[in-house]
Amino acid sequence: MAEAHTEAAKIRDSARADAQRIVAEMREQAEREVERIRQRGEEDLVAQRQQVIRELRGRIGELSVDLASELVTEHLANPANRSATVDRLLDELAAMAASTGEGAAADAGGK
Repeated sequence: MAEAHTEAAKIRDSARADAQRIVAEMREQAEREVERIRQRGEEDLVAQRQQVIRELRGRIGELSVDLASELVTEHLANPANRSATVDRLLDELAAMAASTGEGAAADAGGK
């Protein structure tokens, strides 16, 4: 009978050891899975952030062009503004031509 008790104790001890080993293995596996899921979540967040930034840049560009177009259209709708803009452009062209002419004259005179 003592032998049966000893054998039963060995079986219980072996079962406990197996259970502890299984629990430890499952805990390690769960920790690896948690880390994998966390890493994947971080990667997804980075990708989504980059996508949102690309979309926002594109949309901001579109809105900027639309707003600039509206501003120019409104400004040039007024005949006085239109005339002033054309006059300013012509003055700038004349100034550029004069500065180019002065540079060419200086180069020709220096030779």
